[in-house]
Amino acid sequence: MPRYRQKFTIYPRKLDSGKTVYYYRTYDEFGRRTTPKSTGQTSKTAANAFCQKLLEEGNLLPSKSNLFGNYASDWWIWDSCPYIKRKLVRSSEKKPGIAKDTAIRNREILDRHITPYFSRTPIDGISPDTLEQWMFSLKDKNLANKTINNIRGVMQIMLKVAYRRGIIHVNPMDRVEPFSVDKFARDLLTLEEAIILLEEKNWSNPLYYVCNCLAAATGMRLGEIRGITSETWHGTHVDVWYSYTDRGGLGPTKTKERRLVPVPSRVAE
Repeated sequence: MPRYRQKFTIYPRKLDSGKTVYYYRTYDEFGRRTTPKSTGQTSKTAANAFCQKLLEEGNLLPSKSNLFGNYASDWWIWDSCPYIKRKLVRSSEKKPGIAKDTAIRNREILDRHITPYFSRTPIDGISPDTLEQWMFSLKDKNLANKTINNIRGVMQIMLKVAYRRGIIHVNPMDRVEPFSVDKFARDLLTLEEAIILLEEKNWSNPLYYVCNCLAAATGMRLGEIRGITSETWHGTHVDVWYSYTDRGGLGPTKTKERRLVPVPSRVAE
């Protein structure tokens, strides 16, 4: 005869304040034990009554609509993500709050590193311990600390919005520290390397030669050079307003700040 499984279990937990509060656990639709939740009660009788009321109201089990996978379904999709729409509405057309390339990159991070781990987890059941174990699992895949921190940053934004909207009562990521990252100094080009890059005879495509000369003379980023248009090129200087990427097309610069950059006459020619 199969053993009867109770709808919920109750147990006491002593808080840092010294107060004892009863918590409960149940099972989700996949048969997995859920993350402990507080009843807010200090006696077992009151905690049991609290859970019985949730059961009668149909609110004891986590709702499928409350799963992280459902919450994340339209995140970082340019035309349907509420977060992106909110960022764009609150910013100007020439200085948008988020670039399309950033949204595409974050969606790739979500699909590859976040949703597979959390898709069937209730969003209010994601704890600091759960997040830390997830980050350790990324480390086990030999991802660099900087890469893991970037992935963590995407999750941080999503949980921060969930907290702002009242979907969760705390942001568990606030209690999870990022990994430390070693900083390395970037070496300058040697004279021999600079000569190779800046001699026209070494380039079969004159466009690449011009781009290297412009970068050397102005310090412009590659995306900013690719983002030059007839509107922003003035013969003696560049109005650096745009940056171009293959995925996001023409968008704002990395700093989202406009600047005028003088161009030496030889490079301008």
